[in-house]
Amino acid sequence: MTEDTLLQACRLLFGEEVVVGEGFLDYLQPGGLKNAYRQRARQTHPDARPKGDATDFESFHAVQQAFSLLSEFIENRKRRPAPMVEPVAPRMRPAGAHPASQAQEPLGSIAPIILESHSRPGTGQATIDRLYQGPLPERSLLFGHFLYYSGLTTWRTITTILVQQQRGRPKFGEMGTRLGLLIPEDINRILKFRTPRRPFGEVAVSLGLLNSSQKEMVLLQQRRQQKKFGTILVEKDLITLGELCTLLTHFRCHNREYENQAA
Repeated sequence: MTEDTLLQACRLLFGEEVVVGEGFLDYLQPGGLKNAYRQRARQTHPDARPKGDATDFESFHAVQQAFSLLSEFIENRKRRPAPMVEPVAPRMRPAGAHPASQAQEPLGSIAPIILESHSRPGTGQATIDRLYQGPLPERSLLFGHFLYYSGLTTWRTITTILVQQQRGRPKFGEMGTRLGLLIPEDINRILKFRTPRRPFGEVAVSLGLLNSSQKEMVLLQQRRQQKKFGTILVEKDLITLGELCTLLTHFRCHNREYENQAA
């Protein structure tokens, strides 16, 4: 069985709710597989559909085959050690590099992307409400940072959007359960030891309920399912969709310059 065949089986069982990508098979657990199978089997079982529909029977049969294939894969995987997460080396900025986006058409036609300011004079908080004035840093940037260093938004707006991103993503325990890495009893146990200074995932690792690689897998799935930074800006009417497309073009061009030079 090839990896592509296994990933296709995962997509069939888990659906669009879970992002199936590189490394997913390493973290697939029997509990999560069985939960996904039961849900898909109920949806595709011929008894739940009008009689005489051959398509429904074929769908149910495909779900059964996918479950059998992945169950066999998990059984064979037990003899292999758990995967390790390799650290990513930071990219070094080449000497004399210049941001590619500065050679493009300027972004001055786009109005500043600013949420309502809550700073008060004399508090020292005004710095996070100021627009940056200066050149773009000569390195790859996150999209929010690119907007800040382009002089289009403030740190306050960036942090506000980031908080909304985090609040909108699935909870760690919920995602861990979807993936079959945690069960309800694990969630209750973790919550007893969780504190503001000890995130849910760290407590799960300290209790031996997850290893570090599994924790990173859950965090990755969380990030993939949260709304994108630019999507939130458009939803809040801070920029138009056309302006977002323009900004993304400049952003990708800027980062591509340094990724190509560092490769």
